[in-house]
Amino acid sequence: MPTTPKASRTIAEQIEIDNLLPGGIDTCISDLICFQGEQESIAVVGIDSSGERPLGRWTSINYRGQTVPFMPVARIDRTRKRRKLRLPDSFAFIAGTMKYRRQLPAGPIQTHRIETGFVLGLGSRREIIQFIHNNASGLTGRTSESSWRSFPKVYTWLESRILRRASKIVVFNKEDGERLSRKSNRVKASKTWYNPDVFHFTATPPSPKSVIWVGRLEEQKNPLFALDVLRELLLLEPGARMTVVGDGSFRAAMEDKARNVGVFAALTFAGALPRDSVADAYREHAAMLMTSHFEGSPRVLFESCASGTPVVATAGADQDSILDGFQNGIRVQSPDARQLAEGLLEVFKFDRQLCSISMQANSAALVVPTLLRQTQPS
Repeated sequence: MPTTPKASRTIAEQIEIDNLLPGGIDTCISDLICFQGEQESIAVVGIDSSGERPLGRWTSINYRGQTVPFMPVARIDRTRKRRKLRLPDSFAFIAGTMKYRRQLPAGPIQTHRIETGFVLGLGSRREIIQFIHNNASGLTGRTSESSWRSFPKVYTWLESRILRRASKIVVFNKEDGERLSRKSNRVKASKTWYNPDVFHFTATPPSPKSVIWVGRLEEQKNPLFALDVLRELLLLEPGARMTVVGDGSFRAAMEDKARNVGVFAALTFAGALPRDSVADAYREHAAMLMTSHFEGSPRVLFESCASGTPVVATAGADQDSILDGFQNGIRVQSPDARQLAEGLLEVFKFDRQLCSISMQANSAALVVPTLLRQTQPS
């Protein structure tokens, strides 16, 4: 596909369609593609990590039955470990997108980071559709691993500019959705969704007294605190076990702490897993634990519950209060390890099929087409 494709919208984000990483933005874009419907034709501007794809050249990728026009504009290896002095990957991606902007399809650009939306909107009449995934106060706060932690005023300034520039703004966080809606009538607060083709209930019983923790092993997700919860759980239920799915800079610290507090024998590190394997892991465990300091609208919560695995979460992990109905889990207000452990004992008894049913309104098959209609170009 050497020529510029026709597209109803072009998503600009530092991803590879055929090499997606576990995480909210990659999964969001994946599902937008899978459930876009006949009225949409989404193209993607992304990155190359292999060093083999030519930059600035459109190719055609088959992804889960959808043919997706894809153009890499920068070479970025997102699996490498972070270095404090390294510039954010978004700088390289934005520079590449600007370099090859003449190859972009006519029509709106959808961005998933405000710095991308801001730069691509400069000096252009092109319509910008902005998706915002994280809570602003969390993203710029002391528990964030984002570069925005060091530049909170810059983030606030960019946010104000996006509110003026973007034609439509989707915010996956209730608190920020309400805050930004008071400033612009173009803001829509949205909950996230799950892919029903991947995350669904089965009648096979899970391993008894087993807990799964899923996420990046970084400060935002508070993985070290999960070990305190496991220690309390083992005092209440000696046969309990926990599986950690994910990877990150806290892996070694988790292993050290697990040994120090005496829970290492009850702990399994599964590493980062493909999406289908994560779904299987949910169904194999009796409960999921979320310990995050903050989230947007956390996809793993929806995916776990849809799989029939109830969730126990800190208040920061469930800022949209998805678990307040007590059908699919328990939201613990205070960050107390004993209370979270007691919550896990409670949800071990939950009806897993009812847990899955409670999520049906959040299926991507229902949510994504509606969201795409609501954000169609002006």
